[in-house]
Amino acid sequence: MFFEDIFRDVYFDWSAFVNKLFYSSTIIFSVVVIILLLLIFLIIRRKEFKIVYKIILGTILLLNLIFLIIIPFFKGSIINSYFEKGMIIVNNIEKYKIEKGNIPKSIYELSPYYENKEEFEKIKLSFKYYYFDHNELNRKYGYNRTEDQYDLFMKIHDISGPLYKYNERNKVFEFED
Repeated sequence: MFFEDIFRDVYFDWSAFVNKLFYSSTIIFSVVVIILLLLIFLIIRRKEFKIVYKIILGTILLLNLIFLIIIPFFKGSIINSYFEKGMIIVNNIEKYKIEKGNIPKSIYELSPYYENKEEFEKIKLSFKYYYFDHNELNRKYGYNRTEDQYDLFMKIHDISGPLYKYNERNKVFEFED
């Protein structure tokens, strides 16, 4: 289980990185694909290699292309789209706070900020929102807080992704251990 978690976390980080790297520039992505295809072509043309070695090397290069760039690129696009949806939720929480003077007690209070109700229903499946009353926290744990707090968690079910938690200080979603 430990190694699966490490592999999953590294793989999803790599996926998001590859997607962001190539998202803004499809030219870079095309160049990498062309370079790998040229390498395959050059290996196949060499006469000193036996046909079996050429097939093996060509297959290895193609698998590297698929597993290191193409699949992570598309998984990364899914991950980044969820990050964008999460930031929309955070912005809607901030809008709510400005309009009402406090943060919402439930994610359902954010529904007026979404024109598409179906999209809001999908969002509720992947995001979990927890409200914490500051008076309750102060009384229960002896804190000296003056504002209510919230936690926002994201789980990407499309790709069995890890659990992410929104970090208010850094304004990003981070892995939740």
